[in-house]
Amino acid sequence: MKLNPFLRLLLLSMAIASGCQTPTYRLTQPAGAVQEVGNQPVSVPQDPLDYRFVRNEGRLGMQVFNPTDDYITLLGKESYVVDPSGQTHPFRTGVLAPHSVSGMFLPPVQSVYHATDPNIGNGSGIGFFSHYEDFYYPFHAGYYDDFNPGPGAPYARIATTGKWGWKSGPVRLHLSYQRNGKTFDHNFGFVRDRES
Repeated sequence: MKLNPFLRLLLLSMAIASGCQTPTYRLTQPAGAVQEVGNQPVSVPQDPLDYRFVRNEGRLGMQVFNPTDDYITLLGKESYVVDPSGQTHPFRTGVLAPHSVSGMFLPPVQSVYHATDPNIGNGSGIGFFSHYEDFYYPFHAGYYDDFNPGPGAPYARIATTGKWGWKSGPVRLHLSYQRNGKTFDHNFGFVRDRES
């Protein structure tokens, strides 16, 4: 089937005009660190930690470095992200070991659950089921663990742990920590726009 040259030109121009849009991220808080976040990591030291932000496959990636000799605990009950619609998403409590790093994506990547633990179902045979937490724990998922009252399924599935979208608009991140019995907070603000 041959396409009309006008229709061919119209389809080509529509494809070029729509194109793939790459999001842009701007760090808006803390005040002294306001800048665009692109494909190269942006370092934002916040005593005693060092944060690095980067645009990664349509998401904002964040790494948290602990350069100290102390264990630093993320206080999950006091830490949260507020998405563009105003919803609050809490974090889990976790630990940054001395001289280590952890990270997360905003918005979070969905968890994948794999079938591996034994269980018995109706009919013949034995199935397996277990789940693997996100490799970015504790800075990744909220308090939205799946509850599965029945027998496990012998297949992989994707859970919606802490799922939220971010097409554009502001996001606020509040992280509370404890180090040697003393608490401290770090706050970040971001705006996501579409490149034209």
